[in-house]
Amino acid sequence: MIVKKSLPEDDNDEQIIIICFHPNNQIEDMKKQLNQMNNHVVFHTELESCISFIQSSKHEKIFLIIFDSYVSELVSHIDIFQQVHSIFIFYTKPEDFKYLFHEKLNIIGVYHRLDFFYSALEEQISLIAEQFFQWTFYDQKNFSERDLSKQSSDFLWMQLFHDAISYFPHDEQAKEDMMNIFRLYANEESEYQSNDAIQWYLNNSFLQKLITKSLQSKDIDQLYQLRYFLADLIENLTREHRTENVVIYQQIKLSKHELNHFKQKQDIVLPQRSDLVDVHLEIKCNLKEYQNKNEVLFDLNTTFRLENIEENEQNILIRLTAVSYGRMIKEKYLTDTHRQIENLSIPIIFSKLMCDMNEWNQSRKYLQYFLIHSNEQDLPWIEYFIGETFYETGQLNEARLCYDRAIKSNKINLQDSAVVLSAIGKVLYSQGKYEEAYDFYQQALTIQKQFYPSDHAHIANSLDDIGLVFGRRLQYHQALDFLQQALEIREKYYEHFHVDIAISLHNISEILIDQRKYDQVLEYQKRAMSICKEYYPSNHTYIAFLLFRNGSILYHQEIFEESLNLIQQVLTIMKNLRSSGHLDVACTLTHIAHIRCGQGMHEESLQLYQQVLALLVQYYSSDHLDIVHALINIGYTLLNGKENPELALNVFQKSLTMLERSYPSYHAHIASNLNLIGNALRKQTKFDQALEIYNRALKMQEDYYSPKHIELVDTLTNISHTLSSQEKVDQALLFCQRTLTIQQNDYSSDHINISYTFNNMGNLMEKKKEFTQAIQFHQQALAIQKKCFPLGHSTIIATLKFIGTIFKNQCQYDQALEYYKQALDINEKCFPSNHVQLTSNFISIGAVLSAQEKFSEALDFQNRALAIREKNYPSDHVFIAHTLTHVARTLFNQKTYHQALESYQRAINIYEKCYPSDHTDIISNLNNIGDVLYRLDKYDEALTYHEQALAIQEKQNETALIDMARTLNHIGNIFNSQNKFDESLHFYHRALEIRETSDSLNYQAISTMLSNIADVLYKQRNHIQAFDYQQRALNIPKTIYSLSDVRIAESLHSMGHTRYGQKMFDESLNFYQQALKIYEENHASNFENVALSCEYVGASLIQLEEYEEGLKYLFRALQIFEENPSNRRTGFNSLLWRNILFVS
Repeated sequence: MIVKKSLPEDDNDEQIIIICFHPNNQIEDMKKQLNQMNNHVVFHTELESCISFIQSSKHEKIFLIIFDSYVSELVSHIDIFQQVHSIFIFYTKPEDFKYLFHEKLNIIGVYHRLDFFYSALEEQISLIAEQFFQWTFYDQKNFSERDLSKQSSDFLWMQLFHDAISYFPHDEQAKEDMMNIFRLYANEESEYQSNDAIQWYLNNSFLQKLITKSLQSKDIDQLYQLRYFLADLIENLTREHRTENVVIYQQIKLSKHELNHFKQKQDIVLPQRSDLVDVHLEIKCNLKEYQNKNEVLFDLNTTFRLENIEENEQNILIRLTAVSYGRMIKEKYLTDTHRQIENLSIPIIFSKLMCDMNEWNQSRKYLQYFLIHSNEQDLPWIEYFIGETFYETGQLNEARLCYDRAIKSNKINLQDSAVVLSAIGKVLYSQGKYEEAYDFYQQALTIQKQFYPSDHAHIANSLDDIGLVFGRRLQYHQALDFLQQALEIREKYYEHFHVDIAISLHNISEILIDQRKYDQVLEYQKRAMSICKEYYPSNHTYIAFLLFRNGSILYHQEIFEESLNLIQQVLTIMKNLRSSGHLDVACTLTHIAHIRCGQGMHEESLQLYQQVLALLVQYYSSDHLDIVHALINIGYTLLNGKENPELALNVFQKSLTMLERSYPSYHAHIASNLNLIGNALRKQTKFDQALEIYNRALKMQEDYYSPKHIELVDTLTNISHTLSSQEKVDQALLFCQRTLTIQQNDYSSDHINISYTFNNMGNLMEKKKEFTQAIQFHQQALAIQKKCFPLGHSTIIATLKFIGTIFKNQCQYDQALEYYKQALDINEKCFPSNHVQLTSNFISIGAVLSAQEKFSEALDFQNRALAIREKNYPSDHVFIAHTLTHVARTLFNQKTYHQALESYQRAINIYEKCYPSDHTDIISNLNNIGDVLYRLDKYDEALTYHEQALAIQEKQNETALIDMARTLNHIGNIFNSQNKFDESLHFYHRALEIRETSDSLNYQAISTMLSNIADVLYKQRNHIQAFDYQQRALNIPKTIYSLSDVRIAESLHSMGHTRYGQKMFDESLNFYQQALKIYEENHASNFENVALSCEYVGASLIQLEEYEEGLKYLFRALQIFEENPSNRRTGFNSLLWRNILFVS
């Protein structure tokens, strides 16, 4: 269905110019594409010429494409670029991508993918073109069966405007306003008579253009000034009427965008032509002959049916038939609107339509003009709808004043007052006064129940509002109950197709996302979008809300590129409809920050979160839950992205203070905030304080919900993590099992949250050295995650790395590498090869390769990680320090101690800038540096570093005991090497005591301590005690490692040495031979230990007087050493030669 919006055709006097600013102009493919999209495209390579061109363009709409290397110029020349209609930023290198938001710049989007960029550009060109269409379109399909009360289209606007303009008085003031407009354009003033309106219109091109442009732009100010003439014109056209069938032919010009719109109705693709296309119209209609037979004038609301379009090489013919469907659709719209509120007048409904079309400012202007002339009956509705316009534009205080005037009016009845009460509730809700809003919603519902049946749409509206309040309270079950009731009523009332059904689906989706029920969300969103597309254009707020939710789903699925593209579309819509400081803009910007944070761009996301906070503080005059959330986002980024728990803690304390001050009854939010504080304390290793905070949160949640409520899960998980960090594994497991029980009662067996608990249980089982069970839990988690995220996800990567780490810690390096590489494969599909998200994969793989003594390969991976992090983070960022520590560890294992020392010292310098002096990373690196100095035989220097670490640890609580055991062992090693055996034994025994009491499941560490004590006892010639400790040390690896493990071979060596010292050569030979077998069969590349084993076997055989056999082993040892020279073996080779010569 088509209605003529402008009376004659009107050339578009505002054209779009695309300016492409690229420094070297090497963009041939883009040039072709841009020239196909728009006729007027200019290219600049110099900033000055680009700016000059912009300044010289006064009337055109400028679309500026600017490339990444000149983005900074936007802000530095803000006074120039803020007059640009649309700015598109393109990054040629994805790894350099950085999002930019500026309140004064209309940045449509930031792109590095051409498909997203071209799509956004084409969408904006189309939207501009549609503003100047001469025709509006309406698909009459199913209109008689559907409720049209929320329909929003130019078609309906034109139909209602035709009637609404006649409600203004046709008086001398109106005529004077009209003549004032005429005088602006006409040189001579002619006497105007109402009966001459048609001739005036036909004979004055200025009047045709003025009316056309005013109608196209819905310029209420201008149309009000012309109300006298328009009323005359409509009245004249109505009189000129008879039933005579005629066919009219007319040639017009259509823009290619408008013609394309016609052809889309016929599924015809528009070829690229000149900007304006010659089109012939064939119109069948009924009309009376005019005095001027060459002029035919249709009324504003004349409606045509599009019959067909014919095209050949010479011309295009569009066949139309004038029909009465426009009046029928308008009447249906009015009937459906009155079904909601009975006594609304045409002007009030017209203003409501403009609100539904997002034309809030024009609606307000119309109502303000109508207020001058209205009757008293309309007054409360005028106030109400003016309030609606203020509400939608974020002017909440002004909206409340209007609603208060409406509710206090003696002309509003009790039944209709419920609508206003609900509106007041929405203002209070937006102001963060949720409990006050709840009271108003309940008042409205009470009134509605008196006047309407239980399945009426108004009842559904109130139930929906109440459900949203429960959502803000984080009482999701109650929220869903109310929202589902609202949906059921709306589906019955509107027969399954109406915008309010889409709103219900959208609101339910918000709750389901918080519950991570993404499949259900997708179903609801798909259905909601199919409804809204039937009602609204692509740049409507409701479409934006649905795009936002779709972007949110993609974000949670970690499909970041597509998510960012959708959210940028939303931001463009919101900025065009709202002010840059509006809440919807802030909300959209927050989501972009979430995406960038998810992509590892923590500095960028932090800046965006801070921009949002500034917008919200300016938008709200007092504390607000949205400000609390903005603070939490900043704190979260500081904690998990910037690794700054101290600053994060300060921010979380601020948000908690605001909650306790303004939302004291919102215990769920307070408990959630307490959890964040606990997380910051836990990251500072202040475990007791963290537990105290978590338990406070848990008690609050148990009282607010119930002891078995699903909302307790995060707190229980945090307590479990903290107990695990304290090595209280069994207690941690109890909390983890409680979590799993709650989840299994509330969720389906394949819910993603259950997978996280399986992973936590797997980690705890690994700590208990129950590796088989640990892997089983992780595999269960992996199965759920692959089902939920078939395209890959960070949770899958984390699980694969958990499994890989278990294998690594069991020295099953090939299996570990397999899982680490699977994790890397997923990441590489999602991110470019030099993205920060890949660095943790590189580090994990490097650690395994280092353990396999493939040091060069290990360093390649670790140095790739270091290079990427150095490029993306400040030079003193802790992530760089972490990476340096991994590099140093590999260099240490490679025995390149000087380079390892340099990397460790770089790392500790960064840590000391970022962390307090007692941070675990500082302590760990003090020990690392001490260990390197020890290997360099710089014992006194090494002792200084270890003693610094020990002094810090002795001031800490029992949570530092395990780290202290490591330090005590290091100090014991130094005294051992200095032959200070008593001191050495003292520190070893202290370390062993800690291990056995506080780290009893760490069999490897206990075994190491037993071996170290045995070594000192051996050196003290206390062979009996030494052998007892060695026996204990050997028994532990046999229980947790395969019999081929190198650690078993080392223990066998030690036991052989002791028996050798006791002159028990048969036994020493047996231990040495067992060790040699392990080395030869499983660690042949460890030539030094193979050679030593041969030497030890040979020495024992000689002592047993088996000289010939003994010499074979000695010669074999010598051969291995000579083929694999080592500075550390030079002296030993000489000694070996002497032994051989002596025996010979």
